[in-house]
Amino acid sequence: MELLLDRKGHEIKITEKVMQKAAENEDCGLPIMKLLMSRKIDEIKITSKIMESAAGNWSDGAEMIRYLFEQKGDKIWITPRVLQAALRNPDGAEIVQLLYPRSYLIQKIMRRSRYQRQGRDARKWDKWIKRLYGTALQAASGGKTKTM
Repeated sequence: MELLLDRKGHEIKITEKVMQKAAENEDCGLPIMKLLMSRKIDEIKITSKIMESAAGNWSDGAEMIRYLFEQKGDKIWITPRVLQAALRNPDGAEIVQLLYPRSYLIQKIMRRSRYQRQGRDARKWDKWIKRLYGTALQAASGGKTKTM
């Protein structure tokens, strides 16, 4: 692949499907992803489908998620489907911990909590968010983890 990118890289477009397949590859997906990102980082948009595939990767999922956040973190949205993929992964607890602060659903609820609620009602929302996170983390770890 490196040779192909060296010789024909200017002609090759890295599509969402290519990145998704790299994220699904449990044998050498992370090195492929790093190679593609190193050559075409400005062209590559990290979509929720790519994140879902990475979160579902049983061998390198956590490392992929961490790498994608390092490269494009401010441009990545985490959807409920990405969280679901993480929950099905044996390394789900670690992946959920990486995804939690960036989850669109959680961010939306937290914004609503901060800006539309006041006093005791806001504290109830904050407790609910923490309980939701704890439930997701516990499910991902097979019920072995206590949180907050």
